[in-house]
Amino acid sequence: MNGLEEENSRLRLLLAGAVLDSAMLREVSGKSSEVCRQPPDSCLSAGDVRGQGEASLF
Repeated sequence: MNGLEEENSRLRLLLAGAVLDSAMLREVSGKSSEVCRQPPDSCLSAGDVRGQGEASLF
């Protein structure tokens, strides 16, 4: 395997991990937003985290 193929497979693993993280955050997002009733600036909801993660992928 040359360097380019190694990099390609590594990036695929990273992308797969990001997709799994995003799916897990979607499952949790409803529960987190119910638990968290603080002022917006002191409370980061799972929806906010998911949005930032998806934006950074593309």
